[in-house]
Amino acid sequence: MPRTAREIPALTQEQVARFWSRVEKQPGCGCWMWLGATHNGYGVVSFFARWYAAHRVALALSGVPLVPGLVSDHICRNRACVRPDHIEQITNRDNLLRGIGPAATNARKVTCPRGHALTPAKYGRECRVCIREQKRLRRARDGRRDQPMLKRLCPLCLVQLTASARCRPCAMRAAWQRPDYAERLRAERAGRRRRCLHCREPGLTRHAKHHAECWKAVLGARSLRLRGVA
Repeated sequence: MPRTAREIPALTQEQVARFWSRVEKQPGCGCWMWLGATHNGYGVVSFFARWYAAHRVALALSGVPLVPGLVSDHICRNRACVRPDHIEQITNRDNLLRGIGPAATNARKVTCPRGHALTPAKYGRECRVCIREQKRLRRARDGRRDQPMLKRLCPLCLVQLTASARCRPCAMRAAWQRPDYAERLRAERAGRRRRCLHCREPGLTRHAKHHAECWKAVLGARSLRLRGVA
């Protein structure tokens, strides 16, 4: 996200005169060149101990309203130019696509390096001809030649089979249809219940160690052991 530019403060007559004294009008190209300090090729000027872009100050002094959220683009492609006619306020995306960077260069492409047309995809654009050729070469390298890559599906529920060629929904459905499956399942769940450490009977909760009666017996035996009786 682009950084929000500072608002241009109200300038005095001396500051306005000092600003325009650093501007030189070029007769050939028509640009107004900034002769003061620069940063990355753009003119900068200091007012009230703060730095401002020279071309934005020129727009404000010329009566052009500065729209929040828009950036300034030099139509003349000259960063040091402060002429208001050569500056246009556009969005950051449009300013990026107007440039010569990798994003703008790729956005202007209509064909792949082999000359095939680019088609819209889930993430940007792609060349489907080159993708199909790459898949064919990969299958030929793996020894599958031109055989299509088919998925193994269950003939009943059309679910993709696992590596062991089993359909989980069909296996669960067949298991529930057995008469003894429910009884065996309940028996297995009962066997997994926690058992009392004293009488080894099942039916305890997650954090319990003994039944109430067994716990009393354990406490009684412990108290007798502490007294030295047992």
